[in-house]
Amino acid sequence: MWIGITEGSDHGRQNTNASIVRDLASAVADHCPKAMICIISNPVNSTVPIFAEVLKQNGVFDEKR
Repeated sequence: MWIGITEGSDHGRQNTNASIVRDLASAVADHCPKAMICIISNPVNSTVPIFAEVLKQNGVFDEKR
């Protein structure tokens, strides 16, 4: 699935990307918790931890994946 944000400030894009990643992580935790996920979103150094934290909160985080 491709979600592109093309307009707005960098800070606005970061907030938008963070909320999209959070929502996707929640859906993955609910519907396919063993899925392999590749995150390509800026800033990677903050979106990956958001995804991991949501998985942890839902009890499906596996540090080996």
